[in-house]
Amino acid sequence: MLLGGCKKKLTEEYYVDIPAPGSISEYDVSINSENVGDTIVANYPCLKYDIDYPDNCSAKAEIRHNFKTDTINIRHSGYIPVPNDDDRMQLKILIYDKSEDQGAGSISGRSGIAVDSLEWPIIVDMKPTKLDINLNAMSDKEYKLSWSEPVEYYGKPSYYEIRQYNEENKIVATEAFAILKELTPNSYFSVKAFYDYEYLNTWEGGFLFSMQTRIITEEISNDQILLSWEPIYNSVYTVQIGDSLQISYIVDTSILIKTPPFGIQEGIMVTAKFGALQETTYGSFRREKDLKQSATNLFLLNPENDELYSAATNNLYCYQLPDFNIVGQNTGTFSDFSSICYVASKSKFIGVAGNLCEVFTKKSLTREKTINLASVANHTKVTLSSDNIIHILSLYSDKLSCETYGLVNGEFISSFPLEEPRDKLNTDMDISINGKYIYVYDHVYQQFSYYVKSSSGYEIIRSEEIPYESLSFNPNNEEELFVQKEGIVEVLNCSDLSSKREIQVVEGKMCNIDPKSNNMLFDAETKLIITNASGTILLEIDFKKSSSLYKAQLLGNAILYENYALDISKYL
Repeated sequence: MLLGGCKKKLTEEYYVDIPAPGSISEYDVSINSENVGDTIVANYPCLKYDIDYPDNCSAKAEIRHNFKTDTINIRHSGYIPVPNDDDRMQLKILIYDKSEDQGAGSISGRSGIAVDSLEWPIIVDMKPTKLDINLNAMSDKEYKLSWSEPVEYYGKPSYYEIRQYNEENKIVATEAFAILKELTPNSYFSVKAFYDYEYLNTWEGGFLFSMQTRIITEEISNDQILLSWEPIYNSVYTVQIGDSLQISYIVDTSILIKTPPFGIQEGIMVTAKFGALQETTYGSFRREKDLKQSATNLFLLNPENDELYSAATNNLYCYQLPDFNIVGQNTGTFSDFSSICYVASKSKFIGVAGNLCEVFTKKSLTREKTINLASVANHTKVTLSSDNIIHILSLYSDKLSCETYGLVNGEFISSFPLEEPRDKLNTDMDISINGKYIYVYDHVYQQFSYYVKSSSGYEIIRSEEIPYESLSFNPNNEEELFVQKEGIVEVLNCSDLSSKREIQVVEGKMCNIDPKSNNMLFDAETKLIITNASGTILLEIDFKKSSSLYKAQLLGNAILYENYALDISKYL
């Protein structure tokens, strides 16, 4: 809509002509902008206007903002600058008759009398004035740099100026593109539009020219991974997985690749060729399974059925290997367990927390009973012997003991005091699966204490300082204790600690012995090593990071560490 029947109208759909309150009989004024009722919405740092008035008249614009007024002379058409210090303003157009007022050309506008005026409120809602830049390789010797043009509201720029940072020369273009002969990776380009009105020079854009991309992997099935990467202009790509070349010189930015086994890290190389330039981005992928478990790393394996048990925050899960599908769970109805055990012969799963001992059936993890313990303690280990006696190693008020309870009726049977370690925070302790043997080892003071069950309780048969690196009862033999020191794993008879055999270790600290295969897992700082019972290396997994993996466990064909399970069945 035009004021007073103005003869001009913009074609751009985003802008309309705003009438002022009231009417003017002799003069046509058009302010081209978005509007809210009679209010002008200023989207850019200037307002475009058209005024139709006789030659013996002149015009001024006043913008009141932030408690001050800017006054400028205006012509029949042009742009009025919009200050950037306020979000609400007032615009006033004044028409002067020069034949009656010789001072109407004054900058202040105070001399002479305006014969008519128009007034609008303004709301400032600036839109970005950014040029979107694109780059394409035309050949090995030419590159086309192009960019979006400013909106029609501004009109056509007089010229564009292109600068490459770290380069002294600049390029001037009259159209929205320029042809470049050379490119330097990791250099910054900027483009700016220039107009006859200086305050219109707000349109500009920039970008960092880089040949590096971002590699993205998404597991879409058990057999396939979608490998994709962010495009680098109109490059062509070569993709290599590990030592295998997958595909060469494609324009697509994604391919399907075969899924590696759990835990095996595959290297990824995406090489982009852009004109005469070429650069490779490196990545990797490791297929891991999140087992929803907490940081306590409580895992157990039923080797007969390849059922993996996990105790998480207020939850128990049973996974079926090798696919790690959840086949049983019990969620949110008990405390976090400090120790768990599984007894295949009894088909029982037992967990202890606080002053409670919970008994569950296998797989379904249905709770069978709850046993109230004699004290609230830190229960470090629990096991169930063949005579239905639950044995629990407990640390309570600096007192270390082994408590026993009946499985059938849940009755308290006895509590046997054990020798207290000097540094409890760095002490390992365990009880054999038959409940007959206990070891306590203080890693700081290297104090080793060993107990054998007797008719009157537990009898300590050895207490000495010895530099063990790790200790573990053999889950496959109730009468064997594995101890590691100075690159040797020694297998001891549990009854009297006499030596049975020695196993030479290449490197690393023993984490555990697999209850299914009798293979051993070692932590070698940045990698995990699996050996057979004789110490021969079967598999090495490089984690490419320096962090302790000592809590990792080998359970069947799975390695459990942190929040993940790795399937290694194809490599053993």
